[in-house]
Amino acid sequence: MTLHRRLAYFALIGACSTLASAQPEYTAYIIEPWDTNYALAVSRASGINNHNTVTGCATPLSGNCSFLWTLDGGKEQVNLGGVINDNGWIIASGFYGTWSPERAVVLVPLSACPADFNDDGTVDTLDVLAFLNAWNGGC
Repeated sequence: MTLHRRLAYFALIGACSTLASAQPEYTAYIIEPWDTNYALAVSRASGINNHNTVTGCATPLSGNCSFLWTLDGGKEQVNLGGVINDNGWIIASGFYGTWSPERAVVLVPLSACPADFNDDGTVDTLDVLAFLNAWNGGC
């Protein structure tokens, strides 16, 4: 499924949606209930990966907030939203505190198995080599 089709699918889950363009680069805007008080929010998808995980930002009446959306879990509120890759890494920006400058961050999910150094789902010789390369590289 292409990025264009995935964003279009994501846009259709909202109660009312408008698509900014028919190009693959477009941003999908969705108007949807955000919380249990059913405050309306305009939300925008900013990234999607091959696992159908979407990052984005919503602007409810109570203020801006970021979200992750997955086919299995639905919408989850997070502190930052941005671009996501197929390994689940999220590149985002945000503010820390009231008067702080905006900063860029990279969020890397923790591996389910600490010995799986290359995150391919198996522990094998490649993990030993990755460990030795990290050891030899130093800090």
